[in-house]
Amino acid sequence: MSQFWNYTSVVFGEEHSTALLGLTFFMALTSTTSNVVWLPYMAVFKYEYMTAFFIGAGMSGLLPSLLALVQGSSQETKCYNISNFSEILNETTWEVKYETIDPRFSVEVYFLCLFGLMVCSAIAFLFLNFLPLAKREHASKERPLARDSNTALDDIKKTAGSVQILSYNYISKFDVAYEDDVDAKNKEASDRHGSASSVASNASLVHTESSKRYSTFELTCLYCVQIWVCMAMMGVLPSISSYSAIPYGYNIYHLTLTLSYIANPLACFIPFAVTAKKIRSLFLLATVGTATGCYLLTLAIMSPEPVLLGTTIGSALCILVWIASFGVFSYTNVCLASAFRSHSPRALFWCGVATQFGASVGAVAAFIPINVYHLLESATTSCEII
Repeated sequence: MSQFWNYTSVVFGEEHSTALLGLTFFMALTSTTSNVVWLPYMAVFKYEYMTAFFIGAGMSGLLPSLLALVQGSSQETKCYNISNFSEILNETTWEVKYETIDPRFSVEVYFLCLFGLMVCSAIAFLFLNFLPLAKREHASKERPLARDSNTALDDIKKTAGSVQILSYNYISKFDVAYEDDVDAKNKEASDRHGSASSVASNASLVHTESSKRYSTFELTCLYCVQIWVCMAMMGVLPSISSYSAIPYGYNIYHLTLTLSYIANPLACFIPFAVTAKKIRSLFLLATVGTATGCYLLTLAIMSPEPVLLGTTIGSALCILVWIASFGVFSYTNVCLASAFRSHSPRALFWCGVATQFGASVGAVAAFIPINVYHLLESATTSCEII
């Protein structure tokens, strides 16, 4: 992309950036399959690493945003009113001249930096697959009970087979590792106490509190919440960000984006201390996130003259609501994934499907009124007379 982003071609009589759009499409196609593939893969690792996965996902949006700020893309276009005096007509005319501030480094360098981040991600994935340190963190030692292991392993195998991911090889190792681990613990207990009751007692120690089974109705409700959260966080809110924040100024707009991306990974740290697993709590979190999203949608609908325009309170409120919205939705997303992880590995696959389905529905729901019917109006650049 760093070499072909500026290539254009004529389509339907107009010039378009076909290379940039085409390459972005294939990158987005890879990104949309990541949740469907990676969430089942995370079932191979211990329960607590699910939160770390979402922290990394949040950082993938934060780092490019910070890189754009360093580049200087957040600086506003300066406007100048220039006077032209005509001696023939003996009159003065005025025209507006826009001065675009040059970035600190080029677009090619920016894309190369993104390529470097992808290379680092690929190296990290190889480490997860082949390093003995990473293999010791597999979930084989935290499976619930020996009598439940076959069900959990069947779920993982079905999930891996349905998406054909690389972790299928690890499922076999997971099976063997679990059996070896249970046998070793049983033998250790038998040698220590010499009784079958001690073996059963030791097997119960393998049970972890992270396991929780939901009914079919409860699981369906959780999937609906997942779809709703992703529809808002990944589909609707990004589409209306410019309409809700730019009227307060370009600096406010870029500040909301940056702080929102910072709030995303920071909110993912909260489940290390407190994780919401009850359906009532997850519904409450989704409701709070929806309320903040409705306020931002109201600002976008009222653009270019939203409430409290031109006031410090209005700008601060816009920033705080954006941070709260992304923070609540991100925390809810992690809690939902943790709930599915505790239910069964196969539930993680359908969690990924629900994530992408919600994001797709949200994107289409926002695209039609904004780009087809032009129901939202963008704020115009204001120029001060110099």
